[in-house]
Amino acid sequence: MWLLTPDRGFEGTPLDAVRDGHAALVWDALTTQSGPNPTYA
Repeated sequence: MWLLTPDRGFEGTPLDAVRDGHAALVWDALTTQSGPNPTYA
């Protein structure tokens, strides 16, 4: 769901950012939210 939901950190959705070649930005946003080793992983 997170990839398909518009986010304030991206123009469009995180999936759009990945498609546009900005996967590193999406990864940074994801690890900032949950940390590098989330307990649910």
